[in-house]
Amino acid sequence: METSPQTLLEIQGLSHSYASGDGGISGIDLTITPGEFIILAGRNGSGKTTLIRHLNGLLRPDKGSIRLSGTDIFKDITRTRRSVGMVFQDADTQIVGETVFDEVAFGPENLGWSRETINARVNSVLDSLDLTRFGSRHPATLSGGEKRRLTIAGILVMDPEIIIFDEPFANLDYPATQELIRSITRIHADGKTILMATHDVDLVIPHADRLLIMDNGKLAAQGTAAGLAPELESYGLKPLC
Repeated sequence: METSPQTLLEIQGLSHSYASGDGGISGIDLTITPGEFIILAGRNGSGKTTLIRHLNGLLRPDKGSIRLSGTDIFKDITRTRRSVGMVFQDADTQIVGETVFDEVAFGPENLGWSRETINARVNSVLDSLDLTRFGSRHPATLSGGEKRRLTIAGILVMDPEIIIFDEPFANLDYPATQELIRSITRIHADGKTILMATHDVDLVIPHADRLLIMDNGKLAAQGTAAGLAPELESYGLKPLC
C-alpha cells in the first residue's frame, strides 16, 4: 500500500488488549500529516496512553499497522525512536544525566555524533528552551517545569519529526504551565509535528489544528478543535471555560 508523501504517520486497524481488560484500544485508524498540532483527549482509561506508546514502538499491537513516512515502524526501530520523540508525564523517569548538559547530550553520544556536533546542538537546544544557565546543574535541583523542559530538550536535540506529549501539564503550577506552553508552541512554529495527550484541553486548544477524542479504547471523534469543543462534556471531559 502506497502512502501519500504528505502522510507522516499512518495508523490502520490498531488494536491492543491487556490481561486486566482495562485501557486497551481497538480498531484505531488515524493519519497524521507533517506540521500538525493535534490534541488527543479522553477520560482516564480511554486508551490515550496505550495509543501513543505504540507510535514509537514502546508497545507492539495485537493487530494493525503503523507506518512512518510509508515504512513500518518496526523495520528500523532506532530510526523510529529518533523520528518519533516521546515526552512522558513523569520527567524523573526520563532523566539519566548527571548534569543538564549531559542529559541532553546523552542521545547524540549514544549515536556516535562528533563532540563538536554534540556541543553545538546541545547548546542550541538549551538556549531555545531557556535552560542554558542550568547546564552544569544536576537535574534533581531543577523545578518541575524546568525538568519538563529538560526532557523536551533531550528529545529535541535528536531533531525528531514528531514529538508526542503525555499529560505534559500534570503537577505543574500556573507559571510553569505557561512557560511550557510557550516552549511547545515555539517548537511547533519551527515546523515540528505535535501530538499531545492531555486532560487540560483548555490550555492548548487555541494552538491546535485538530482534536481527537478517545472513548472506551476507540477513536470516538475527530475534527477541528473549534468544531469538537462543544462535545467534550459528552465524553466525560471538562467543558471549555
